[in-house]
Amino acid sequence: MSILWGARIDGDVYGGRGDAPWDAGTWDTFESHAGKKVSIVHWGQPFGALDTNALNLAKGRGAVSLISVDFPVASIVSGSQDAVIDALAQKAKTWGGEILLRPGWEMNGTWYAWGRQSDYVKAWVRYVSRIRAIAPNVKFVWCVNAIWDGPSDPAPWFPGSAYVDWVGMDGYNKDTPWKSPFEVFKQTYDRLGVIAPGKPIMICETGCREAGGSKAAWITNLLSTALPKRFPAVKALVWFNWNIVEGGERMDWQIESSGSAQAAFKKGIAAGYYQAG
Repeated sequence: MSILWGARIDGDVYGGRGDAPWDAGTWDTFESHAGKKVSIVHWGQPFGALDTNALNLAKGRGAVSLISVDFPVASIVSGSQDAVIDALAQKAKTWGGEILLRPGWEMNGTWYAWGRQSDYVKAWVRYVSRIRAIAPNVKFVWCVNAIWDGPSDPAPWFPGSAYVDWVGMDGYNKDTPWKSPFEVFKQTYDRLGVIAPGKPIMICETGCREAGGSKAAWITNLLSTALPKRFPAVKALVWFNWNIVEGGERMDWQIESSGSAQAAFKKGIAAGYYQAG
């Protein structure tokens, strides 16, 4: 048995290059550092857009694309986006291969425009229904942020198992306080099992800081213990390999934040449990 693995591979990590899948050099560098070819690559698109060239680049390297897209709830519900949605679906159908679409992610938070919107479920059902009617090759990933308090319980925004192919969760280890992979994901993992029993789970974004503990040990725990032994319903892992600026601070999520972190990742991901592209 093996699971998909991959990353959001951002060129900022490598001196401001382009991102994968568009920049082959960025992709090559990440895979050389990880020591293994990815089987899933994460990238983003504006609402209604679908870059088939990027899809071809990913497919050519043996990877399925996980695409995050913005989600204008009100205009989807009103029907004013129907033509845009249908055009995207037709483009996806013509392309023909499997696409993993992650619209309106982390909706149980408040930092995106679609977060905790009362019509989120209506928008999701309309969006998915229209695309599926045209392009059954598109699979939908309903992805939540890791639960951190009562109001962040994602259940109110679950559209029903019939409208979801994967359930996802995003979770990071920061140093306030330092948390093990088990502590980062366990509550959300259990909740998703109740909300959407039987659905495969994808970790769509994760990373770990260097400050506060051993990042190398955290990565080893994630890859060698947490995923294969404690979270068997997780069928895909996507690392957030981007030293993004948040709150004015450059975050060190990337596997290359230290030699020890990179070595730990390379050793852990080498296991046959993680499917190469």
